[in-house]
Amino acid sequence: MSNKLESQLAKLTEQIEAEHAKFKGAVTDAIVSVLTQYGLTIDDLLSQPKPKRKYTKRAATEAAAKPKKRTREAPFKGPQPPKYREPKSGVTWSGFGRAPAWITEAKDREKFLINGAAS
Repeated sequence: MSNKLESQLAKLTEQIEAEHAKFKGAVTDAIVSVLTQYGLTIDDLLSQPKPKRKYTKRAATEAAAKPKKRTREAPFKGPQPPKYREPKSGVTWSGFGRAPAWITEAKDREKFLINGAAS
């Protein structure tokens, strides 16, 4: 059985190589026709300068080294000091992020302010 598979593999390999040869011939013919149409040679193609990169590795490291501007409300990341407290349970909220249910239901948030917290 393995001899049968090996012979099938050899036939398929030959077919693949034949298709590649046809494809290479067609591509070569197309390239030659374009070169002759525009009067170019292989040396003309090889002597073309490479296009410059707009964004180099050095520019990437310089951009990473610059401090980023803060666009958030908070001047810094991390936990904020509590600004509001629920009197019943003592649960606090900093005023940033999603508001808890106990304060969204309230009409006046000022009654939940912790002493010394600015509004």
